[in-house]
Amino acid sequence: MKPATLFEPMSLRSVDLSHRGWVSPMCQYSCDPVHAPGVPNDWHLVHLGSFATGGAALIIAESTAVNPQGGISPRDTGLWNDAQVAAWQRINHFVHEHSHDAKIAVQIGHASRKGSTYPPTNGPDDTVPIAEGGWQTLAATDVAFGHYSAPSAMTVEQIHAVIADFAGAAARAVAAGFDLIELHGAHGYLVDSFRSPLVNSRRDEWGGSDENRLLLPLAIIDAVPAEMPVGTVGAITDALQAEQILRTGQADGVFIGRAALADPRWWHRAAHRLGSELPWVPQYRWPEPHNTY
Repeated sequence: MKPATLFEPMSLRSVDLSHRGWVSPMCQYSCDPVHAPGVPNDWHLVHLGSFATGGAALIIAESTAVNPQGGISPRDTGLWNDAQVAAWQRINHFVHEHSHDAKIAVQIGHASRKGSTYPPTNGPDDTVPIAEGGWQTLAATDVAFGHYSAPSAMTVEQIHAVIADFAGAAARAVAAGFDLIELHGAHGYLVDSFRSPLVNSRRDEWGGSDENRLLLPLAIIDAVPAEMPVGTVGAITDALQAEQILRTGQADGVFIGRAALADPRWWHRAAHRLGSELPWVPQYRWPEPHNTY
């Protein structure tokens, strides 16, 4: 049998990955918004740690706000202060210490006009009032997203400030021990909304033409030195499906989300199915797949 492409190693700049099966960022909405806003806790440790002990080569932590107004909900993680850095350090240490060379990354972003909403796990699909811990959202223009509260159009000063916040979050990510950083540029959040002509109707240098609408995304990319690893997501649940994507050159790596939630050791099961061997952490060696799978 030809060796599985899924379990071939690869390198991203100076970061070596043991294989190409990675964990998608998945929002957990589990921070304490009153006593420790934006600070990851034991839930995040167990959630991310389970993938590290389960054989993932790269784990991307959930979308993490670059400032207090950048979260999707009041329960999002953040990277704008030292308490958050310390909490992430604990999680990253566990991933590095208790895995077979797993790497961990963080996705940094700003939810913009889609922020300040109730977590979908325990609230209505609506904007959280300021009196209940919400905030005034900011966006390219003051046009609301659906039935959410209207944002305030960002001033030029606020645009420059958020670029600096992305850079600051990246610096804290490095201090926290993350191996890689992913910039969130989709889902109609801040970066994506500035790019879109359907949202960004500004008449200054930050809107209008294609070139102007790309100024914010490009400024953030310049402020957060990074390289784009090509990966893909989208209902990838089966080992053979993942292998086909990689073997045909459609991507360099595959991100596993829902399937990883259902089975934190998805990579061990996939390796067994593809005829490959993947090391198990010592505490979990007893059910190695010879008899289990």
